[in-house]
Amino acid sequence: MEANALEGEIPTNIYNATTLKILHVGGNSLGGKFPPCLFNLSNNLASLWLGYNSLHGTIPDAFTSSRTMKWFDLGENQVEGALPRSLANCSSLVFLTLEGNNIVDTFPIWLSGLSELQVIDLNSNKLHGELPLEVELGFRKLYCLFLSNNHFTGSMPDDFFANLYSMEHRAHNKLRILLCPTTLMFSMTLIKSMN
Repeated sequence: MEANALEGEIPTNIYNATTLKILHVGGNSLGGKFPPCLFNLSNNLASLWLGYNSLHGTIPDAFTSSRTMKWFDLGENQVEGALPRSLANCSSLVFLTLEGNNIVDTFPIWLSGLSELQVIDLNSNKLHGELPLEVELGFRKLYCLFLSNNHFTGSMPDDFFANLYSMEHRAHNKLRILLCPTTLMFSMTLIKSMN
């Protein structure tokens, strides 16, 4: 149902579909608060795409322990508040995008325990503070990290990327970092070589 002209709120009867594995309703004009009852589906849900709508409110800190959730996309909405710490319960999460919202928090170092995570997109939020001095052991498969247009301050720690195994050891790749002089706003993307 993605990329249509659907309007209104996500219907509440969808929460009865406890065996639902994929819910893609992004690219519509859905509004209302982020529906907390979606977490009733989290035991079986593998892919949730709600991006490019007009959802608002906070993301409930209610992610249960899930080995199925691989894709969570709530980008380009009007979500606010902090990142829910219970996201760390989604042990199979591969793709996380929350770009283009109003999330106010610091760098989510606590996501480093998600061993399957490959992409984090937190562009264009209100993240702030200094980056951790070193990312130890975690983010073993991460190869795309998007953090531009936030409010990070301080300097780029020398060892910040030292243990990001996938970023260092993918053959025929290039690492790109964009730094702005006033505040530290950067995007880091690992781009596969065309060769």
